[in-house]
Amino acid sequence: MFIIDSYLKIVFFAASLAVFAVLSRKKSEYGVCLAAFFLPFYIFKFNLFGLPLNFFEVLVYFLFLIWLSRGGFEKMIKLFSEIKENRTFTAGLILFFVGVLISTFLSDDLRTSAGILKGWFIAPFLLFLIIKAEIKTENQIKNIFAALVASGAAVAAVSLVYYFSGRLTFDGRLAAFYLSPNHLAMFLAPISVLAAGLVFLSQNRREKIFFGAASVLIAAAVYLTYSYGACAALFSAAAVFFLLGHFASKLKFLPFLALTAVILILFSFQNGGERFQNLFSERSSFASRVMIWKSAFLILKDNWFFGIGPGTFQRIILDTKNISRPIWNGPFPSRI
Repeated sequence: MFIIDSYLKIVFFAASLAVFAVLSRKKSEYGVCLAAFFLPFYIFKFNLFGLPLNFFEVLVYFLFLIWLSRGGFEKMIKLFSEIKENRTFTAGLILFFVGVLISTFLSDDLRTSAGILKGWFIAPFLLFLIIKAEIKTENQIKNIFAALVASGAAVAAVSLVYYFSGRLTFDGRLAAFYLSPNHLAMFLAPISVLAAGLVFLSQNRREKIFFGAASVLIAAAVYLTYSYGACAALFSAAAVFFLLGHFASKLKFLPFLALTAVILILFSFQNGGERFQNLFSERSSFASRVMIWKSAFLILKDNWFFGIGPGTFQRIILDTKNISRPIWNGPFPSRI
């Protein structure tokens, strides 16, 4: 866990919030783009008067308050009126939040569940309201996507510094400043697909170069995590794009075959590696996931209506004696 206990970090984050506030006051779109860029900063956590927070959600709360001060309250009332007209969406939204609220307040670890509630549900919903109210044009959407790509490229670049300096996990995988290689891959893989798509959608040559370079950089970092799930997802996305996408042509099989050849060559380098050889062994990550899925179904049988509370899965799976535990500790989300 990353705890802010350094005055230098506090000064840095305070300065970042000040710049964020100034730009957000000028235009809400700037705030949304900055929030998208600072998305990886959710790993930086601190306590404010006993309240656990992370830097990203603080940015969202700041942006929301600034937005309200600039006439956002009236826009929010109008937005809720528009949402009410879509009965299916409204019903789903109500059921979703009622369900997570009940599960949270009935949790036997209220602090953890409440932290997940505010960080994983409330903060994203506030950001959704701002985006829904303020982002109207394709150019605005592209700017947000560009901020996400820039964020992914920055994380990938820092991750490669970790790689070339030899700062890897015990099994030689790239995790950088994340808790595990899979965490890094889960953040970067979707952004890699987004960057590759923007190469084809952009009409500007400089933008194409930026998105193309970012896509390659991010894909390289994803590969070095050796997360087979993330790599399979990237390959599947590329297959759909080349074979079924809007840009597919009569020669659509050629880039797909070229991509397949590159992937096979890259993974041939791992053929003698321990992780590749143990892919389906009893101690593989796949075997651990199978145990996790089985355990989740067992927990679901006893808590099918109210659930166990957000963020408590790891503790439940380790405390319950009748559950076949995974080989390693169960997965766990951020506590705040």
